[in-house]
This record gives sequence, C-alpha cells and structure tokens, in this order.
Amino acid sequence: MNRPAPVPAEAEGIEAEALYQLASAVPELVSDLLGLSVTRFAGGVVLSMREDASDRWSRAVGLGFAEPITFDLIGDVIDIWEANRGTSGTLGLAPSVLPGNWDLIASAHGLRPRDVRVRHVGRIDDLDLGTSGVRAGAIEPGEVEEWSRIMAAGQPPAMRDLYTAAVFNPAFLSFAAWDGQEMVAAAGLVVRDRQALLNCGPSAPGHEGAAVREALTRVQVEAAAMAGCDWVSAGTGPSGAAFEAMRRAGLRAAYRRSDWAWVG
Repeated sequence: MNRPAPVPAEAEGIEAEALYQLASAVPELVSDLLGLSVTRFAGGVVLSMREDASDRWSRAVGLGFAEPITFDLIGDVIDIWEANRGTSGTLGLAPSVLPGNWDLIASAHGLRPRDVRVRHVGRIDDLDLGTSGVRAGAIEPGEVEEWSRIMAAGQPPAMRDLYTAAVFNPAFLSFAAWDGQEMVAAAGLVVRDRQALLNCGPSAPGHEGAAVREALTRVQVEAAAMAGCDWVSAGTGPSGAAFEAMRRAGLRAAYRRSDWAWVG
C-alpha cells in the first residue's frame, strides 16, 4: 500500500536528516578546518560552521514538531551556534510550527526574515518525468572529484572534501548531468522511510537552464523508485530552473517556508 502524502513533519525531517548525514560523515581534519559541528536537538538538527564564506551553512531545521517553538528553544539554538564561536545562523521553520507569538520571539532574538523556500512533494507514480535530451545519471568513482568541485562552487576549498565524503556515505546517492563529456551540474538524493529528498545542486555557468534540472530530476526520481520510495520532496526557491523542474515533473508546491536569519 502506498504511503499518504508527507506531512510537514516528514518533509522537514528528511531535510534535517540529510543535513546531519552530510555533516557527520566529514573527516575530522576537514571538520576542524571548517569549524563544523552538528547535533540532533529537539527533534531537529542544528549545524554550525565557523568558516562559512557563503553564510548559509549554519542552520537549524526540523524543529517545532517534537517540541513546540518557544523563546527558550530558539535561545538554545543560538547558544549552540555561539558555543562554536559562530556569528550567524539560519532557522528554517515550517509555517505550521510557528506559534501565535512568533513575531515577539523573533524580535526578542533579533531574527529577521531571510529566504523563502518552497517545499514540493509528489507521488512517484503520478509524476511526468519526460526527457529533456540532456544526459544525466549516477556518477562513477572517477567522477567524484569533478562532482565535488561543482557542488562546492563559490565555497571554501575544504567544502570539496565535505562533498567527497558525502559520495561515500551510503545515506546519499550522487548524480550529475553532462554536456558531451563535460560535467555541468550536480545533485543528490537521500532516502528515509520510503520518502526521498531531491537535492537540487548547482550548475556550471551557462548550464543553469530547465533542461539540465529536468534531466537530473528524472534520474533522481527513478533512483528513488528503485529504492522503494512512494513519494519525493524537494526544497527550492520561489522561482528559477529548479522550481520549474519540480513543477513540470508534477510535484506540488505544498507550502512556503520563510527562513529566519540570526546575526550575533
């Protein structure tokens, strides 16, 4: 019997698990270089990265389901970041977990709205994957270095080692798209309880179009089906190639999540 559609707790939970798996598999030397720490907290995951040029890796996700969002809980998250000598972080909170006094909590902790993320979900049997003419598939061992380079574009050099470690983590599946013999985009997949999270990785300059994203989405969903999943979910921005690839494949925009920025 197919599972019902993922509720926000499941959709946010698989993102939290992906974040934990990605960070916890990093070699100790790389973790030290990045100032990386990750912990399971209050049913979610809190990651802190001191050496984060992108200002996007210190994150807390999956909160508000096991325990309610309160002033003290948000303070505890900030304490985790500060204990790692972090100076900023982002809270990703599903709209359904925000309490009635959220504006007061956010103001008291100096939080401000940051990005809007759209959570897409789709039953695999209902999706229309089609073909885009772009070659995409799982990467081979000899392609790990190039895949990691694309995933880490614009980030500190040590991030390549983080992504390389992810390739060898059995919790992850890694995919790429090619233009001829050139790898031009990267993506990943995480499976949990017959649900899969589609990671919409970056594309090389000049290859950011919908055809590349659609090709990657197709091979990701096919792999999720082979792993016994009924549903897939993904997080994207409110527009762009990744958003359009989800829409064209038949995934439904289930809800929008406002991320909240903290600066110490």
